[in-house]
Amino acid sequence: MDYPHEYIIFDMEVTEYRFNTDVFVQFSARKYSGNEVIDKLDILVNNQTNDLPESFIKRTRITKGLLKSKGISILEAKHKISEFIAGYPLISYKGDFYFFKMLKFIVEKPLPN
Repeated sequence: MDYPHEYIIFDMEVTEYRFNTDVFVQFSARKYSGNEVIDKLDILVNNQTNDLPESFIKRTRITKGLLKSKGISILEAKHKISEFIAGYPLISYKGDFYFFKMLKFIVEKPLPN
């Protein structure tokens, strides 16, 4: 069996692991050629949420202040992620189908201009 020579391994942080209420706050990905990293994308997303669950802050050390100061809009994140992953096989760092479902939702969801 042949495996792809170029691929992307990605990870995401979401607040609750509940698809209908989750807030997407971080995306990190590495683009590989063989075993060599050839590109990377690391973004924080400022979703203008009012609160982040305390359990999320403890788990990730991501705070509302960090998202406000370093985060980009969901629209900008959507464009950057779509451009970065286009045409590459994807591998979830956590090996979890949930993150593929969430990534598909983020990239394909229509957003206001």
